[in-house]
Amino acid sequence: MKNLYIPEPCSEDWESMSPHEKGRFCSACNKCVIDFTQKEPKEILQIITEKKEKQICGRFYNHQLKMPDQSEK
Repeated sequence: MKNLYIPEPCSEDWESMSPHEKGRFCSACNKCVIDFTQKEPKEILQIITEKKEKQICGRFYNHQLKMPDQSEK
C-alpha cells in the first residue's frame, strides 16, 4: 500500500466554498478543490497521476489516504 501525504491540510470550510463541477471552488487559494470522497482508489490514483506535475487540492476521507500499490497484484 502507498500512503498519500498531505503536507499542509487545508483549514478552509468546505461548506463555505462555491460549488464547482469537480468539487468546490476555494476563493482563499483561488483553486478548485476536487471532491475525492465518493471516488474509488483507482479513480483517485488516476487523477493524481494525471496531475502529478501540478499542485492539486482535494477533499478526502482519512481511510482514502492509504492507496493500493500498483505493483501489488
